[in-house]
Amino acid sequence: MVRIRTAVDFTRIADSFPIARMMRRKLVLHVGPTNSGKTHTGTADPRRRTRRSVRRASPPTGPRNLSATEHRPNRASRRWRPQKTTKWTRRPTSTCRYLGPRVQVLKHGNALFARPCSLLTGDERRVVEGATLSSCTVEMLSLDKRYDCRGHRRDPDDCRLATRAFLDRGRAWVPAADELHLCGEERAVPIIEALAEITGDEVIINRYQRLSPLAVAPSSLERDLTRIRKGDCVVTFSRANIFNLKRAIEEQTGLRCAVVYGRLPPEIRAEQAARFNDPNSGIDVLVASDAIGMGLNLKIQRVVFETMSKWDGWMEVPLEASQVKQIAGRAGRFGMGAEGGIVTTLEPSDLPLLEAAMDTKPESLRYARVGFISTTIHDIFAALPRDSTATTVRDTLLFCSVLPPSMAVMDPSAKEAEAMRYVDSFSQELVYAERAMLLQCPFPSMDDRCKAVLGEMFRMFR
Repeated sequence: MVRIRTAVDFTRIADSFPIARMMRRKLVLHVGPTNSGKTHTGTADPRRRTRRSVRRASPPTGPRNLSATEHRPNRASRRWRPQKTTKWTRRPTSTCRYLGPRVQVLKHGNALFARPCSLLTGDERRVVEGATLSSCTVEMLSLDKRYDCRGHRRDPDDCRLATRAFLDRGRAWVPAADELHLCGEERAVPIIEALAEITGDEVIINRYQRLSPLAVAPSSLERDLTRIRKGDCVVTFSRANIFNLKRAIEEQTGLRCAVVYGRLPPEIRAEQAARFNDPNSGIDVLVASDAIGMGLNLKIQRVVFETMSKWDGWMEVPLEASQVKQIAGRAGRFGMGAEGGIVTTLEPSDLPLLEAAMDTKPESLRYARVGFISTTIHDIFAALPRDSTATTVRDTLLFCSVLPPSMAVMDPSAKEAEAMRYVDSFSQELVYAERAMLLQCPFPSMDDRCKAVLGEMFRMFR
């Protein structure tokens, strides 16, 4: 019992990162509603991108490969001009101009500022030989490399960091940088301040207001798809619904639709978004999932919710207010040609739910979720009897962990629990380190064919 108590004692969890504790890190919060410029400021305005230090520039990181995919062209296609670049030759094809010693994002770029940039996400790796810059999802960031701390930008896009992303992937961000820029909601501020008090880090808060108006329409579309118009984005939450709606809208209105959803390859998503944004492409309407909530800039004039609930893997659950606001905020993006945004629903019965969600002031977050890496799992395996299962390790973490008041253990999702049971079915003879490694291996636990192939691979490995 003493060994188990020691293995799950995380009251001084900050000391688990000794290198980070040797420096006083800076947490810069960019908080505000959607379309307030917080993410633009957090990623496209690094304070030190001088020629001298650009080779040590920090990669923008985020929870979605959409974010990483979108930031890469800003670097590789010459649209980020380094700070303090005072002497440069204007190219004949350039539309940029010098506005003082600060970073600018240029619409068409200038070859003078071109930098090779690699792309690293869970889906793909585009490694450019000799590249000194990278754009990546945060799990792909090399945490054993010390980056220049001046002006680092770590962008957990739209601090669903503290709402959803801290539940799911926030554990990967905390050790990633010595200067961490967090973009998100006002309700995340108290918990981040509490975490900074534990770690001794400095907190700087920048607050933003929405740059263009957003209003809820006085009426729904009354289930009438013929009321869909050019510039609309119809949001639904399953791949089947997306294609059914696309087909119905095109048949009933004559408008052409682009589609965006989570499992679409990044290049196709970017291509579909670009076609929707291009007024000469012939694409009039976007039919999308909540994947539009992060990582894409879209010229949406009106967001139409096809439903106000979402399948969570087990049942239909109402959308959280933060999810609704995040998606609705895509309408009327500043600088994208729309003077303001409108949001409404397809079903009349959903409109009151939308209005309530938009008027809701979310409560401050009470705690941050803590995830654990393979070394922690290994320590618990070692403290338990030899024949203990991964499910037992999970229960030990959930019910026995001792944490500071501002933290709570990340509860595994239903899919993760199923993955643990699957790993237990064939890994009993493996050593602790190998079992811990398998538990960190991502795979579609609901896909029986994939599970069969992986099981055979694991048996060969054993």
